Amino acid sequence: MMARSEIVHVAISPPAKLEEKLIKEVAAIIDKDLYETRLRLAGKIPRIISQYDTVQRAELTAQRLRALNLVAIVFKDSELHKSSQRYRAHTLEFDEQAVLFSDKSGQERRLESKNVFLIIKGRMQT
Repeated sequence: MMARSEIVHVAISPPAKLEEKLIKEVAAIIDKDLYETRLRLAGKIPRIISQYDTVQRAELTAQRLRALNLVAIVFKDSELHKSSQRYRAHTLEFDEQAVLFSDKSGQERRLESKNVFLIIKGRMQT
């Protein structure tokens, strides 16, 4: 019996400035037309821009997108469906290599900066 392959997604954080040259380069990488590529790159929230049948193909695409200075994330379809343990950070501390998350009970989690992608909702207090 043959194993069922899993879909592997590549998502990106949209660039701050959407330039025609970048749209053409990304379109060539993900094998989409310019119109569809422009739609996938527009906005302010991360989006899935392509899907593959192997992690290797998805990683290759992500590397090519990163070479264009885009933030690219690779993940399996099953990761979208599994429930994750919730951690609610109360404070964040940034340094050059990492981000330190602390909750209200004082529990801390430290992640390397390169592995952190934040979507923040709330207000900033100084």
